[in-house]
Amino acid sequence: MTIRERIAQLDRAQHGLWFKLVASCVIAVLTIGSGVTYAVWKTANPPPRFDLSEDLRPKEPPKDAQLSPEKREELKLAKSRYEATEATSRTINDILARKADSTVVWVGMAVFAALALGVVWLGVGLTCLGVFLAAALPLA
Repeated sequence: MTIRERIAQLDRAQHGLWFKLVASCVIAVLTIGSGVTYAVWKTANPPPRFDLSEDLRPKEPPKDAQLSPEKREELKLAKSRYEATEATSRTINDILARKADSTVVWVGMAVFAALALGVVWLGVGLTCLGVFLAAALPLA
C-alpha cells in the first residue's frame, strides 16, 4: 500500500460516522476529566490569604496618660498607617478570592472542546492532528 493510498484510507475513516462518534466521546471525556481534576486541585489548594499580624497594630495609650502633641500626632499617624495597611490587605484578599473562581477555566475548556468537535465533525480531525504533531516535533 502506497503512502497516497494510506492517506486516502485515513481520510475515508475520519469522514465515517463511527470515527466522529468515538472522537467526540474521547473529547468529551478528556474535557470533563480535565475540569473535574482542576476543580479537585483548586479545592485542595485554596488561594493564599494575606493576614496582618496583631503586632503591627499601634498600642493605645492609657486614657489618663499625659502625651505631648508630637506623641499624639505620632500615634495618630501610626493608627492611620495601620488602617491603610488593613484596607490594602482586604483588597488583596478580594483579588485572590476572585482569582480562585474556576468559571473562566470551565468556559475555556468548553470553547476548546467545541472547536475540537467542530474540527472532527468537519472531517479534518486527523489532518489537524497531523499538522499539530508536525509543528510540535521541532519543539521536542
